[in-house]
Amino acid sequence: MTYVGKKPADIIATAVDTTTGTFSGEVDAGSLDVSGNADIDGITNLDNTDIDGTLDVSGDLTVDTSTLYVDSANNRVGVGTVSPSTLLMVEPSARTTNFSASDFATYADILVKNPTNDSTCATGIAFITDASTYTNGASGIACISGSGDSESSLAFITRPNGAVAAEAMRIDSSGNVLVGKTSTGAENVGITLGSTGYASFTRDSNIALFLNRETNDGTIAEFRKDNTAVGSIGVYSTDLVITSTDDIFFNVAGASNNILQLYGGSGANSQVKFDSPVFPLTDNTRDLGNSTERWKDLYLSGSVYLGGTGSANKLDDYETGTWTPTVNGYSGTATFANATYTKVGDLVHVTVQVSLDGTSDGSSFQVRSLPFTSMNTTNSVFGGGVSWTNSSFSNNIYILVSSSNTQFTLYQPGDSLPISYTNIGANKTIRMFAIYRST
Repeated sequence: MTYVGKKPADIIATAVDTTTGTFSGEVDAGSLDVSGNADIDGITNLDNTDIDGTLDVSGDLTVDTSTLYVDSANNRVGVGTVSPSTLLMVEPSARTTNFSASDFATYADILVKNPTNDSTCATGIAFITDASTYTNGASGIACISGSGDSESSLAFITRPNGAVAAEAMRIDSSGNVLVGKTSTGAENVGITLGSTGYASFTRDSNIALFLNRETNDGTIAEFRKDNTAVGSIGVYSTDLVITSTDDIFFNVAGASNNILQLYGGSGANSQVKFDSPVFPLTDNTRDLGNSTERWKDLYLSGSVYLGGTGSANKLDDYETGTWTPTVNGYSGTATFANATYTKVGDLVHVTVQVSLDGTSDGSSFQVRSLPFTSMNTTNSVFGGGVSWTNSSFSNNIYILVSSSNTQFTLYQPGDSLPISYTNIGANKTIRMFAIYRST
């Protein structure tokens, strides 16, 4: 049955049942039931259409104004818009509710759903930049279900050159960002940016982290405590610079004390402290300082081994000073000067000058109050030397330091009796030194 032009009124009111019908003009039908194919070249406004076959629309297609719109001239589809600017454009009604990650109604305009929650199954979107379609050749985004209650992770897939597509990055269900890996373990190669604020970088047989500053010198990494800067690592020319707002401590896990402590300050106030032994890397090959870069003072509470490591090389003391001598039993007045000592290890060297006031006294000339007690020896072998001024005494004099004592006595050679004060003479000055080993 063929109708050309506008249908007459009786046709409008009557149902048309025909195997083939062609309408070249305007068709106004309250209900149109097409059991075969419908080929419509013009504009079709249908309130209720039931088509069992194929619908071929050669012009634009509008469903409920902007619910679905097909732009036939530009081959574009709009959902929620009649002006699509891309192949598929989705434009929802203006959303005024605040974003909430726990309610996809506040943000989702497209929902891709897998109707099963089987663990490790996924749903997503794939992208291909190739004329051919290969299932192993797409990049994409996949939502992967987990074993928990509606648990899911988000995976990002890329297609490497000359290889099948592979997962490049994942955001797991805990919010951790994983690059090149699918689990957070630091033993796994890749990068983890933890949702709790940590990061781990693992690389096999190569550098795991590069930090680079361009153009000028300065800080490369800054360290903070409670958002207050406490230190940094930077660069000055080709030098690595470690800076602290206070002190720097080096320690070993499990150690009770710090191995190395760098104390802040300026000039003499800056200090380097060690709380463990310090050794050269190679035995007997390194110097401490050199001829033009010398240490100033060395403070030791223990010993120094010079020229060897045996007990014979041990130097445990060195000091110089003055001492306060006395004389034994002199009835007059003795005046002392130049009373000094030098002690190296257990070897003591003392000097003293004694002036007598001229009082005649036959007592033994004995100087007491040595700065250190002499070593206990059988024969009291320690001695010294004497010189004098304007004395009438012409014989040689030797000094004997008493064993386990703090005194020495003047003797003549071959004479077992000590020299007396009277032997020296009145108003005379005598200069003496003694060398002995201390306890």
